[in-house]
Amino acid sequence: MTRSIRVAAATVAVLAFAFSSYHLFTRFDWGALPALLLTSDPVWFFGGGAGSILAAWGAKALRWQRVLARQGAEVSFGALFMVSGAGGAAAALTPFQAGDAVKVELLRAMSGLEPAPAYGFLIAEKLFDLAAVFAIATAGVVAHLVSPALGLATLAALAVSGIAASAVAARVRFAPRLALVASIADILRDARLVAEMSALSASLWVIVGAGWWTTLRAAGVHLGLLDAFYLAGVITAVNILSFVPGAVSVSEVGIAVLLERAGHAAPLAQSGALLLRAYGLLVLALGVLVYLLWPRRPQVDRRPAV
Repeated sequence: MTRSIRVAAATVAVLAFAFSSYHLFTRFDWGALPALLLTSDPVWFFGGGAGSILAAWGAKALRWQRVLARQGAEVSFGALFMVSGAGGAAAALTPFQAGDAVKVELLRAMSGLEPAPAYGFLIAEKLFDLAAVFAIATAGVVAHLVSPALGLATLAALAVSGIAASAVAARVRFAPRLALVASIADILRDARLVAEMSALSASLWVIVGAGWWTTLRAAGVHLGLLDAFYLAGVITAVNILSFVPGAVSVSEVGIAVLLERAGHAAPLAQSGALLLRAYGLLVLALGVLVYLLWPRRPQVDRRPAV
């Protein structure tokens, strides 16, 4: 069964990459794009883009801080911020964001956590992010196909459903044999922690949407903030489902096609898509810079778990 899933995922990835690469090289206006990219507004790109990236790392650092405190470890916000940046850079460089393991190992070195709870929280973090991404993507599709009002109503309904599901899960009692599964279940049973993580995850994706909005504005693509938020969710969901490492060409083509359907001229939509790829490279550059400049020995206060 596992081998069948891997073969299916590899097949989807190859087909998605082949189709999107063909579209990228044959449909993009490579004659006009260099000039358009050179006219991009550096203030919106570097100011707004970098600001949103740093704010997103702050939200991620707060999520880790809440869980580590629950485990009896207090790591400074600054150290967690550095780890979020370094982890983001490592994830950007590796297929399927496998570089997140760098973040976990750095946190283990700082906090003294055992592997199971540390990796358990990483998985729980991914689950919260996936839930947020697919909720935003669903709402975005509904807003585009039906109406913006129904899109917002869908997003609200999915958020309420997620909270209700978490409340039900918190009451379920079972004893997992695997320590990793037990650590994930332990997090999901804490209603207060789930509420905090949900709020921080929502805040994180609002920040990501703002980053996409400022980047597109830098390219001259004027999109509403809510539309940029939906676009980020839809494209992220497509990227995940494509199984293509880094969503190379899949992301660019998807963004360009959706912007064109929203009424933007093809060359402008394509330049916006390419600038959003540069936004991803900015994440990498800032992550490496933060890791190199941050003090290497953050203070850790280890207390007995309550």
